[in-house]
Amino acid sequence: MVQKIRYHLLRSFFHLLYSTLAPLYDVVAWTVSLGQWNSWVERALPFIEGTKILELGHGPGHLQKQLAEHYAISLGIDKSWQMIMLAARRLIRAKLPCNLIHGDVQALPIPNHFFDTIVSTFPSEYIINPLTLLEAKRVLTHNGLLIVVPSAFILPISTKSRFLSWILNFAGQSTNLHVDWQTPFIAAGFLLQDHHVMRDAKSVVHILLFRVPSSIPEDAKLEI
Repeated sequence: MVQKIRYHLLRSFFHLLYSTLAPLYDVVAWTVSLGQWNSWVERALPFIEGTKILELGHGPGHLQKQLAEHYAISLGIDKSWQMIMLAARRLIRAKLPCNLIHGDVQALPIPNHFFDTIVSTFPSEYIINPLTLLEAKRVLTHNGLLIVVPSAFILPISTKSRFLSWILNFAGQSTNLHVDWQTPFIAAGFLLQDHHVMRDAKSVVHILLFRVPSSIPEDAKLEI
């Protein structure tokens, strides 16, 4: 019972980091990841294709900054006004385009087949919602790419790293991926292209690549 209460309290705290406590997000993320959080997020960059990139749940904007620097069109969407403000300040300070939308990933205000790549790093449960996946497939080009960085974990090489790994696990950002994790994407009509497990001396990061089939029947619908 005590463990369950601690779990819900910790999960509530991490949810608050996306709203009321958003100014503390970077500090907390840096601390619980042993300073690796931004590098984990940036692990998605080498897999991006095309010139038009959409980020779902852009958070404080670290990846948005990278996208704005290197791609012709980059857009970020987030439900948190606090995160949008943090990301906007980061982009403005860098004198980069500030293409951010406050909105719901399950109702994207974007034309069909517009983006070459969608990227989502450390998303919450919304990423496996059928409505989210329906919208992602709709706005991606045929043969478009969906990149998901679902989790990372710190290697338990010290007492501190074991403790922080435990925190990440309770926060839902450090999990062992099973085949079932892919099921909602496959059911939505995506093809699993690859599952990369990227290791370094301190951590392991999972990256999943899903592809929209190059030809989609016009009457194809996702059952919800």
